[in-house]
Amino acid sequence: MAFRARPCRLGIAITMLRSFKDSCQALRRSRPGRRFQDHYERTRRGRDGRSAWARIVRLTLATVAFAIGLVLTVLPGPAVLFFLVAGTLVAADSLAVARFLDRGELSLRAAWDRFRKKRGPKPPAADC
Repeated sequence: MAFRARPCRLGIAITMLRSFKDSCQALRRSRPGRRFQDHYERTRRGRDGRSAWARIVRLTLATVAFAIGLVLTVLPGPAVLFFLVAGTLVAADSLAVARFLDRGELSLRAAWDRFRKKRGPKPPAADC
């Protein structure tokens, strides 16, 4: 017997995917140093910020993403990506975590800029 999604459930899934996509785009558009705090504030103002169930789901997903990240630190894989997802999910509910992630982003950007200045310009690509 094949699984057939009911229109109601399909509509909820589509709405969740749109909401997730909008949230990711807003996170990317925010300026560095305020990105995660803005995400926290948007979540607080939105309908999801007031919902206890949404908060439980976010924290559960954050725990799962963090656990996957821990496993991937031992195995080859994109562990940093899962830690970033977990941090972003927790930052939606914790201003302290949002501030920590914003400071971390600024520190990483500064370190990256220092590295690029020290390395110098890229050598031209060789034509074959």
